[in-house]
Amino acid sequence: MGKAQVFTFSNDRDWLVQKMIAATYACGGNMLVPWDVWQGGGKDRYFGKPEQFAPIYGFVRAVAKWLDGYEDAFYTTSQDEPRFVETEKLPVSFDDYRRQVHAFVRAKQGNKSAPIVVHLIDWHVLMEPFGLRLNEKRFFKKGIASIQLLTPTSYDEFLHQKAEASGDFSNLVASQTLDFQRDGNLLRLKIPKLENHWGILIVMPKP
Repeated sequence: MGKAQVFTFSNDRDWLVQKMIAATYACGGNMLVPWDVWQGGGKDRYFGKPEQFAPIYGFVRAVAKWLDGYEDAFYTTSQDEPRFVETEKLPVSFDDYRRQVHAFVRAKQGNKSAPIVVHLIDWHVLMEPFGLRLNEKRFFKKGIASIQLLTPTSYDEFLHQKAEASGDFSNLVASQTLDFQRDGNLLRLKIPKLENHWGILIVMPKP
């Protein structure tokens, strides 16, 4: 309808606010920068520090092309016990049950050749690597050519100021190509520890 919905989150735990920002964008939403946040209950207003939140918002600017125009396609969580779910039929599934890792699959409607993105949010307090499976035939008819992982970089005041001044945010995202193993239609890959809670897989189709 041409209208934007913007969220805010009332909490003073930096790590939890960071995860909420990542999850909001993974769902296709927008979240206000946590600055001068009213918390109610007689608490002082919350003022987030740049070093806590600039990496995530810089990442949002850097990966705008993988956010704009993408819509919900599928969602799953590592809290679905694999023994009781037909994971081989799902587009994305996890190797094992664990607490609160979420996968949001987003695609461009009507564009079968556009890369598909998978947002991964590790909601656990103590993050660690985990295994993921992609059903190749649920992504592209001809299969998957490559998988790239994008993650926020650590805070660097100079780089962030330079990006803001130039409008070029490309240095605020880290990128790596992930190896995977084929198991029938399933591609098995290992996701490294998401230091800043959020990673985006860019799934490229075969030509």
